[in-house]
Amino acid sequence: MHKSVQPNSDSLAVQIRFVPILDPWNRHALDHRVQHWKHLLIERIRKSRSRHPFMNLAWKLRARLSPQSARKLGRVSISIPRLLEIFQILKLPALHGIAATYRELPFKYLADDYLARDLSVDQRAACFLHHYKYLAAKFPADLLRRTLYGDVAMLDINESGNAYAVTMGLPKPSDCEFEGELSLYLRVNGAPVFNLSCTVVPGWIVESSAPDVLFITRLQGIEGCLQPISLATRTLCEVAPPALLFAALEGIARACGIHEMAGICATRHVSYNKDCANSLNEAYDDFFTAIGAARSSTGFFCSPLPAPQKPLATIKQGHKIRTRKKRAFKQQLADDVCRLLRESR
Repeated sequence: MHKSVQPNSDSLAVQIRFVPILDPWNRHALDHRVQHWKHLLIERIRKSRSRHPFMNLAWKLRARLSPQSARKLGRVSISIPRLLEIFQILKLPALHGIAATYRELPFKYLADDYLARDLSVDQRAACFLHHYKYLAAKFPADLLRRTLYGDVAMLDINESGNAYAVTMGLPKPSDCEFEGELSLYLRVNGAPVFNLSCTVVPGWIVESSAPDVLFITRLQGIEGCLQPISLATRTLCEVAPPALLFAALEGIARACGIHEMAGICATRHVSYNKDCANSLNEAYDDFFTAIGAARSSTGFFCSPLPAPQKPLATIKQGHKIRTRKKRAFKQQLADDVCRLLRESR
């Protein structure tokens, strides 16, 4: 006979954490004890609805979520206070309505593949909260709305009948929604060909003493876009897309007063497996090493912003003129992005 145990909040958290596929509305093959705690969870959410309007919204949305999303929402029981903080942030005028437009946004941090491998639910929630609090404080309301609901153009170049642009916006749900909360896209003739995604996180997440750190968790080309990527590189002063988007990010950091970045390593990338280990090492570890970032004990690559540049004396003879041109182009892009953000205030 199963002995009934009266759980406290800690035991509830532990139990739900060890049932990763818990679905509190659709799963039928749960044992008696999990069923009992499931009802406790639902009762807690029902009570919270009367105290907080956004919890009421979450309750309405639960019936519209996919089974996979419902399983994620079932893990809410271990972070109700964090979730209420998130809903409170989403009440801000510039963020109002985003949860209804993108109904899974408040629950993204519950996914195991959110930002990086081996982050706890509390760490992921802290990153999500910090990012939106920071943007709401630093971005003017109009700029924040355009960033969240569309794309902000940061570079526009038309040459030889082709249009090249760098835009800033919310990651698209169909693309890389769990790999960051702010995306920079290189576009060729309107189509995205390369993407950098990042999140403003508290420094302690990456073992930094800085209060705010730009955490880069995606730096990849769009599948099938090799030709337009090559075309853009040739046209844009031979600056490769990763370096181009990183320069734009440095402009954002300067405008917002962020002085440190962290980059994800291949083994902590959410897509890492042995089959793609080499390509991820080249895309992340090699790039961050090339810009002078040092690998920390967390496995992340950390660097001050702007990133230090190699002295020209160390550049091979015959490459110095090209290096100067590329650096000037990237510096101009960073300056333009910084000015754009500052003038929007």
